[in-house]
Amino acid sequence: MDSKIIHATCMGAAVIVIATGVAIIEQERNIIYIPREPRINTIAQREFYIDSILNRGDRIALNKFV
Repeated sequence: MDSKIIHATCMGAAVIVIATGVAIIEQERNIIYIPREPRINTIAQREFYIDSILNRGDRIALNKFV
C-alpha cells in the first residue's frame, strides 16, 4: 500500500474516534442534572417571624383588656 493511503486511513480513523468522543461527552453533559438547594428568602422569613410576634402580642394584650 502506498504510505499516503495508510496516512489518510489513520487520519480518518482518528477523526472518527475524536468525533465520537466529543459526541459522547456532549450527551453526558446534557444528561447530568445536579439539583440545587432551594433558595430560602431569609428576609421575608424574618419579617414574618417578627410580625407574628408583634401581632400575637397585641392580640393577647387586647384580649386581656376586653
